[in-house]
Amino acid sequence: LEFVFRSAILCVLYSHVSLNSALFYSPLFFGLAHFHHMLEHIHRNRCETSTRRIALLNIFLMHVFQFSYTYIFGVYSSFLFIRTGHFLPSFLAHSLCNSLGLPDIPSVLNCQNRYQKMFLIFLYFFGVYLFATNLFRLTQSKFYYTNNNTSMIYHIGRIVCDTRHCSFFFYFVLLLNDIDGDHLVEFGTTRL
Repeated sequence: LEFVFRSAILCVLYSHVSLNSALFYSPLFFGLAHFHHMLEHIHRNRCETSTRRIALLNIFLMHVFQFSYTYIFGVYSSFLFIRTGHFLPSFLAHSLCNSLGLPDIPSVLNCQNRYQKMFLIFLYFFGVYLFATNLFRLTQSKFYYTNNNTSMIYHIGRIVCDTRHCSFFFYFVLLLNDIDGDHLVEFGTTRL
C-alpha cells in the first residue's frame, strides 16, 4: 500500500499539480484506502449479539477519526518520500506506525504511580521535541546517497539480498508492515 501511494500516486499527482498540492492531496487517497475497515467493522457488528452492538454513528465516527490520523501520517510519509527521494524511509515509518499504533495517552493520564506518570509524560514531550528538532536534519537526501550519486539504501538492499536470508528478511518486512495480520500477503503458493 505504501509503495502505491508514495511511489505511484504521489509522483503522478506531482506531474499535474505543484509539489505542495501533491503533498497534501495524495494522503486523501491514502486515508480513503483505509475506509474498507469501516465496512468490515459494520459487517462484524451485524454478527454481534444485540447487547454488544455498536451504533452505526459510533462506527462512522471511529473511522472518521482513523481517516484523520491516517491523513496526517500520509502527509508525513509523503514528506519523507519527497525529502529523501526514497521509498524506504516512508515504508519503514509506516511499518513502525503499524506495529506501535497510536500513543495510549489515556493510560498515561490514568496512571496511579505519580512518578511513573510524570516520567511517561516527560518522555512524550521529549519525543515530540526530538521529532521537531531533527525532522529536517535527518531527512536530508545526502544521508541516502554516496559520493558517486548511488543510493546507500540500494547498497544496503544488495547486501541483505546477497545473504541466504533474503527471503526471511522480506518476510519480516512484510510482517512489520501489517503487524495486525488482517492483510496477509500471498507470495507464490506460500501464505506469509
